[in-house]
Amino acid sequence: IAVSALYFWFVSANYKKINTLILTKRTNGNFKMSGQKQNSLFKCLFVREVKQWAACSGAVLNHLIGPLLSLALVIYVVASGSVTKVLENFTGEDIGVSVGDVLFYCRGILPLIPVFFVSVGIYTCCSVSLEGKSVWLIKSLPVKYSDFLKPKLALGLLISLPITLIVEILFGVTFSASAFEIIFSVLLVTLYCLS
Repeated sequence: IAVSALYFWFVSANYKKINTLILTKRTNGNFKMSGQKQNSLFKCLFVREVKQWAACSGAVLNHLIGPLLSLALVIYVVASGSVTKVLENFTGEDIGVSVGDVLFYCRGILPLIPVFFVSVGIYTCCSVSLEGKSVWLIKSLPVKYSDFLKPKLALGLLISLPITLIVEILFGVTFSASAFEIIFSVLLVTLYCLS
């Protein structure tokens, strides 16, 4: 018993020293400090946002489904040769609607086609709720809330805006829209993606 008591006394008195000796890694003495990489606040939060977005498969699917569906639709219309061939499938003389009338109205709703598909999965709206239990961490940082939201908006724009602009331009060319209609459509879709 005396030996055990002596052992426990020795370990308890020197526990910190023993633990430090066991857990420290030995390094050689030729370490030299090199340049450190600094990132801006926006870049740090943006990289964090991308990692968080990529880790949640539901968010990825929800965000990409709209732009990908619109891209599939425009590829279908372009691959079929002309928009009139596609519209002939949905119109007919038996219902009294001509292809020219449908084409005229489709040019009128041209900006709304990609807007509809983008609105299916706007990431910026749900990204704040993806924070979950870690929202307290963001609130405790010395960062303005607007600086916290900018990377979320940038990620939403980075993914949905390029695809939507391509779709909008291809729809405009396919429906023989004027340059003003295409520019107006692109501006409208860009503003909608910012919301």
